[in-house]
Amino acid sequence: MQHRLLKLVRRHTHGAIFYHKGQLPKILISVHQLRVVKREGVRVWVDDLDGLLGLVEMDAVELHPWNATVDDIEHANRVVFDLDPGAALLETL
Repeated sequence: MQHRLLKLVRRHTHGAIFYHKGQLPKILISVHQLRVVKREGVRVWVDDLDGLLGLVEMDAVELHPWNATVDDIEHANRVVFDLDPGAALLETL
């Protein structure tokens, strides 16, 4: 899992989906937390399957990893290109 912080998208008990900010609900010890002052809030990372299952228990539906690691959050060490195909291409599949 490379010790990358995760921005979480969670499902609210009323069904709404939202980017999580602020205090986290009670979580398993296998989900590590780091308070990031510049980015308003707590971010998490996991090292193993238990941690991933802990995020599922928190109703996390999407995990957005940072491009930097926990050890050096100010310096990215990878780049991700998220290329979404156009609607015309999807119709041909």
